[in-house]
Amino acid sequence: MAYPRFLTYEDYFSEPYSAFHQQRRRRKGLPMPLTVTGTLRAYLNHSRWIAECPSNCGDAVFASRVLRRYTCSEPGCPDTGLYRVVFPPNFRQLEAELAKRPKHINGLPVHDNWQYPETVADIRDENRHRGIS
Repeated sequence: MAYPRFLTYEDYFSEPYSAFHQQRRRRKGLPMPLTVTGTLRAYLNHSRWIAECPSNCGDAVFASRVLRRYTCSEPGCPDTGLYRVVFPPNFRQLEAELAKRPKHINGLPVHDNWQYPETVADIRDENRHRGIS
């Protein structure tokens, strides 16, 4: 199966995102939070849109553009909240600039990382600096 260059949960898994989170928490004996308690920014890590626990416990998952929610499933993590996940409003432009970068072995992308507050202009400048137009 060929995957898109920039992956979200729906690109990689067939199970509904809400079921994925419920099963993760149930397996670890954690109740599912029902109320949104905050907002997280999705970021790109090796071409994967990621949502990460704000307590820095190490839990991170593919972000979903459909459900746009995240809850940590690490036992012992002090953060039990349900978060709304936001993608940058210009994520298509960010992806387009990053897609200009060369691919690596077996078609896996190289340098396809992005974090807020990096801008499209920042990525263009990095591309120019690397000789990529």
